[in-house]
Amino acid sequence: MGERIIDEREFKREDSLNIVDYVMLGEDGEPESSGMGRTLNVGERGLLLETYSPLKEQQILLVTLGLKDDMIELKGRITYVGSFEENTYRSGIEFMEIDDDGKRVLHKFLKALVFKNPDSDKGKDT
Repeated sequence: MGERIIDEREFKREDSLNIVDYVMLGEDGEPESSGMGRTLNVGERGLLLETYSPLKEQQILLVTLGLKDDMIELKGRITYVGSFEENTYRSGIEFMEIDDDGKRVLHKFLKALVFKNPDSDKGKDT
């Protein structure tokens, strides 16, 4: 019975793949602030991020995505900010610079999302 509880906890943690850490960069490229949010969708060129604080359009940020032991920090520009519900905001992020290792991890992340949701729209990008 105790083993089943551990398995359930491990399964629930898989959902945390959509939780991300972000760092807002100032005009000088230095970190200004940081926060956490969750991805609503992710594509090869960007993602839709939900946060509890409004982000600023055109600001540059670093987003950290994780898939098991692989972590990747992606640099992006906020292209859209909208209010969704009270104290909930959605921001479109367009990736700017991704090195080869980053592309490898991002593709792995996307494959895991498609595998997890086989009925999702393949090829849909933000």
